[in-house]
Amino acid sequence: MKARIWIIAVLAIWFGRLGAQEKVVTPFVRMGLTSGFLASRGNAGMPIGFHLGAGAQIRLLSSGRFHLQPALEIYQKGGTLEADYGGKVTIRGLYLQLPVDALLQFHPGQTTYISLGVGPYVGYGIGGTTHATPGLYFYRHIPVDRHYSTFGSEVNMRRWDTGLHVLTQVEFHRYFVGAGFQIGFLAIDKREWSNTYELGSPCALNLYAGYRF
Repeated sequence: MKARIWIIAVLAIWFGRLGAQEKVVTPFVRMGLTSGFLASRGNAGMPIGFHLGAGAQIRLLSSGRFHLQPALEIYQKGGTLEADYGGKVTIRGLYLQLPVDALLQFHPGQTTYISLGVGPYVGYGIGGTTHATPGLYFYRHIPVDRHYSTFGSEVNMRRWDTGLHVLTQVEFHRYFVGAGFQIGFLAIDKREWSNTYELGSPCALNLYAGYRF
């Protein structure tokens, strides 16, 4: 009987300490606004979009200083370009995106955290529209008389996107706000359009808020 009591007491103390420690893996959700542009000298605007997603923050060291933060999100970005004669083309892409950020975290207060992060991302285009001012033609002399699917057969933009993501984030009582920047490595189109500058890679600024469970 005494042995059982000792075993129960030891297990109770062990589980109590385990529960008191910070979780190694904590899920989170976040959402916010994006402002995209294309890496091209013909930029004429930064369309506003949105992003939302969920992920996990994984503690790498017992000190809580370094974390890994993978996520899966829906991300909208694109850009507005000015054609040679003054017309404008607006390209919007909706991507299913996987960023994996490494975080350096500071603790100025017991429940306050400041994080700096950087890491790669990969995305795949699942939707979006492209349109322009009247009179402008896409390559192959396709007239801009309506909104086309960005990744459809007429416009046929590159679906795959990959690049680098940086962020800064402030957390208080598990609620957090942050800002980030994405720079793409792949041009959204392989060709040069007949009436526009050569299209570059999609880049985006974003502001977001979220909650870590």
